[in-house]
Amino acid sequence: MKMDEIIATLIATGFGSGIAFLTTYLNNKSQTQREIRKSENDFKIEKYKIDSDARLKYQMNISKHIEEASLIVCKIQHSISLTKSVIDASEKLNFQNFDQNYLIEIKKLSRVESKALIYFSQVYEKVRTLVSLYNNYWGQQRLLLMCDLTTEYQGYKARLIEIIQIAEKAYTIIEKIKGELLNIGNEILNSDHFQFGKASTSQQK
Repeated sequence: MKMDEIIATLIATGFGSGIAFLTTYLNNKSQTQREIRKSENDFKIEKYKIDSDARLKYQMNISKHIEEASLIVCKIQHSISLTKSVIDASEKLNFQNFDQNYLIEIKKLSRVESKALIYFSQVYEKVRTLVSLYNNYWGQQRLLLMCDLTTEYQGYKARLIEIIQIAEKAYTIIEKIKGELLNIGNEILNSDHFQFGKASTSQQK
């Protein structure tokens, strides 16, 4: 084989190898990019699933606390009322039973207070006001139970007026608490955006 033919062959062989290498390189690069995009998409899908699960658990947890708080304040609404006062007075409820009922109810109300502080802070001050009203009601009702209507009419009347005023204030504050809890629940269930540990800030007043 002549020298020119040998050189031509080497050049041709080298050029062919270069083409093959370049083709392989480009194919590998394209494959790598596809794998990167697939990994990014898979990550986004998994993150969405995790976020969705977390959102659902959060919504269910807050809904449970709202439901329990609502049930308790509704019960307290009955406990702080003129109707309940009259029933207790007419049945001549003894102090021990009356005090025991108060301790049970105030313990439940304290749970609502702690839930409000942790989960729905926008109603916390209203719940504290309700706790204060319930304490006042207990004190006035206890004095009422001590009164003998036949001999202490003026004292009985004064206590009853205080109880009516407390019951009216309690009714107003409880209705506000129930309304805000309902709004919070609806907002959380209908929203895709939330903050863990805080139900909402848009309803704060």
